[in-house]
Amino acid sequence: MRGYSYSKIEKYKEALEDFTKAIELDPEDAQNYSFRGAVFGIIGNMALALENIKVAASMGDEKAQEILKWKWVA
Repeated sequence: MRGYSYSKIEKYKEALEDFTKAIELDPEDAQNYSFRGAVFGIIGNMALALENIKVAASMGDEKAQEILKWKWVA
């Protein structure tokens, strides 16, 4: 949850590092992909945001699945 806390105080580099490390430790946790995707979106890297959201959605993350239904998401 440290990555989430970093994202809330706009320390996006640190947040991405923490989410990436969390994914390395537990690649089956969809929430970390979802959070990392959100941070990539915040910093404007939409390609990596979408890539991470798609992974989270494929793992069953309901919020990520909803995001993929949005019309503006390519």
